[in-house]
Amino acid sequence: MIPVLRRLTGAFICMASISHALPAGAQPAVAAGRYHNLGLTSDGRVLFWGSEAGHEKRVPPAYPRQVDGLPPAIAVAAGWEHSSAITRDGSVYEWGFSPYRMRQVYLLQPTLGPCVFAAILSGGHGKNPCGEAEAARKARMYVERPMRIPGLPPAVAIAATDSHSAIVTRDGAVYCWGADAFPTKVRGLERIKAIALGQFHGLALRDDGVVFGWGGASGGAIAYQPERSARLCENPGPTPFFSGAIAIAAFADSSYALRADGSVWAWGSSWNGDPALPKDGNPENKPDAFVARRIATLDGATQLGGGRAPAALTRKGLVTSWRRDYPSPAGVRQQAGLANVASLSSYSSILALRPDGFVCTMGDNMYGATDPGDESLNVERFMPVPLGEGRGALNLVDASRPLPVDACAER
Repeated sequence: MIPVLRRLTGAFICMASISHALPAGAQPAVAAGRYHNLGLTSDGRVLFWGSEAGHEKRVPPAYPRQVDGLPPAIAVAAGWEHSSAITRDGSVYEWGFSPYRMRQVYLLQPTLGPCVFAAILSGGHGKNPCGEAEAARKARMYVERPMRIPGLPPAVAIAATDSHSAIVTRDGAVYCWGADAFPTKVRGLERIKAIALGQFHGLALRDDGVVFGWGGASGGAIAYQPERSARLCENPGPTPFFSGAIAIAAFADSSYALRADGSVWAWGSSWNGDPALPKDGNPENKPDAFVARRIATLDGATQLGGGRAPAALTRKGLVTSWRRDYPSPAGVRQQAGLANVASLSSYSSILALRPDGFVCTMGDNMYGATDPGDESLNVERFMPVPLGEGRGALNLVDASRPLPVDACAER
């Protein structure tokens, strides 16, 4: 089973903006995961760097390399220990510790059998009698090469978290699956243009700007069902929560929305790291997790990234980020900005994609997801993603282009 500690520490969120027509080619993109990151090139190849996966499959950090066995893609999402992609025909693929494979394995082996009783009788002392069975189960969950998920309509956007995935279809419907459910259409969600997943809650953005939430109340999802808080995909009952949004993002216990005026709004369980902050008005006297508040120190935003290091891209092309565990009087601690950015994604680290194809990154480097060649646990300033062996820096548009001296310089 997935260790409790992993389930408590959060999950990666992928925020996806979509159109309702599948493009012939890919727009370069980046997707930040918990221990690994993905890059989508302009010709549809998917590149991977960071740690291979968790548990017994953990391998030394790897420099960017192509994912084999995957048709040309148009969208990617990186989860806790799995990755997902949409290919040009709308098919969905997963690899790593695939939530779809988890469901298959749990159905075939719902319990570990007699060893569980032996473990109980031993009182947890001595050799774990279930160890070999648990290792075998994890090995069966792991997908070495991308696996096509059957039975799904053509997709245009995708999101991933630790043990769940979700897509938006061409007609604006949402399908969700994970260790607790095979792909299921989420009732009550129509005309959806973007999705985001927290560890125990989900967000969906409708084409009229209404944000729906479902799942665990810690993320501000008002359709919360206590006995089913971890079940994102089985009868989630999404409920409208916020309006006027153009983009969404999320973390394990927090949610974010962007409005056309550039304002960023947050709600959930202590989204700023301190339940006492901010001291904004609450005229309806709702629980703090259900009050959407504007982040006063953020203006002119055009894109959002979620995770432990939420980020925003401004109209000036600058990336600014705040750490939810660094409270300040305004509830936000901003970091230095990065200029000349086309798009971004964030979770433990921040990935900023420049218009010329170079990727700048900073943040958590525990398993080499930010800089595979560095042993430090945190990279505090933006740097290019290295290719290793003196081959230069990652570029998702033109691999032959020389890296500008100031490519990842902060302002």
